[in-house]
Amino acid sequence: MPIDETDTITPPSYTDGNFSNAYLLTVVGGDFRILDGNIFSRGIDPIATDVVLEDKDQGRHDDPSVLGDVAVDRVTIGGAGPLLNGQYTFVTAATVGTGEGAATGIIVKKGLVYLFLTDDEYQPQAIGDRVLQPIEGEVSLCFMPGTLIRTPAGDVAVETLKTGDAVTTTDGRAVAVRWIGRQTVATRFCDELKLPVRIRAGALGDNLPQRDLLVSGDHALFLDGVLVHAGALVNGTTIVRERDVPAVFTYFHVETEGHELILAEGAAAETFIDNAGRRAFDNFAEFEALYPNGVDLVEMPYPRAKSYRQIPSSLRQRLWAGSAEPDASVAAAA
Repeated sequence: MPIDETDTITPPSYTDGNFSNAYLLTVVGGDFRILDGNIFSRGIDPIATDVVLEDKDQGRHDDPSVLGDVAVDRVTIGGAGPLLNGQYTFVTAATVGTGEGAATGIIVKKGLVYLFLTDDEYQPQAIGDRVLQPIEGEVSLCFMPGTLIRTPAGDVAVETLKTGDAVTTTDGRAVAVRWIGRQTVATRFCDELKLPVRIRAGALGDNLPQRDLLVSGDHALFLDGVLVHAGALVNGTTIVRERDVPAVFTYFHVETEGHELILAEGAAAETFIDNAGRRAFDNFAEFEALYPNGVDLVEMPYPRAKSYRQIPSSLRQRLWAGSAEPDASVAAAA
C-alpha cells in the first residue's frame, strides 16, 4: 500500500530513542520497500544497528516524547555511521512482513535517504513481505483475541473463525463469515485511542457482557436501539481503556455478507462495516484476492453514537450510575 506523506498520521508515542536496527528503504511506485544491507549474507540485513534517535523540540506545539505531533517533525539520528547520521524528518510508523519475521517501527527521511527503524529483526517470508504498511489513525471495528463469538455450534474465540464459518445474529439467524481481518497494533508507536476498551462483565446490564469484553474504541455495541462506540462508553470504572496489553497485539474483525448484530461475550456487537476501510488490516491482500471487484455493504439503519454527548441521556444515567460523568475533555479523549 503506498504511503502518502501528506496524510494525517495519528501521532505514535515512544518510550526512548534507541532502535536495534535501521533498514535502508527504496521507494517504488509509492511503496516503501526494504533493501538488503549486506547482499553477501543470507537473509535481509540492516544497514546499521544500535541507532539512537532524538526528537528535536520545535516549540510549544511539539511534544518531544511524541513523533508526528507537528506537521514536520524533525529528529536526529546517531550511531548509524557518518553517512547516515544527521537530521531526518519523521514520515510514519509502519509494519512490514508476516509471522515471526515481521517488524514494527518508524520511517524517517533525509533528502532521498529513507530509513526504517525498529527493535525487531526483520526476515521476509515472501517477496511481497518487503513492502511496508503504514500504521495510521484509521478506524478499527475489531475484537481482541479470546473474545467469544456466538455460533450455531456454541461460543468460539474470534481468532479461530475463518471465511465460510457461521456466526449467530442477535435475532437467531446463522450468517456466513465473509472475511476475518487482522490488524496489528504496536503500543510503542500507537496513539492511546488505539488501545482496546475493556467492558467489565455486567457493565451493560444484567450479565452483559457475560465476561469482560475487549474491543477497539470504534467498535459499536447495540444498546437501547443505538449503535454506541465503545470509546464513548468509557466511564473510568466498569468501562475503561485497557493499558495492560502486550507490546504488540492483534485486533480481529468479523465481516459477514451484511452489516449484522452478533453476540460477543453475550453482548450485541456490530460486524464490520466498510465505511472504516480495510487497507489498515494486515491481511488486506487476502481480501483483494478473494474479492477483486470489491463488495457492497449496506449499513444498518440505526442511529450511531460516536461520543459521550451523543449517547441518549437515559442510557448515560444507567451506565454511569455510581461513576462520575466525564467532562468535555475526557469525553472527547475517550
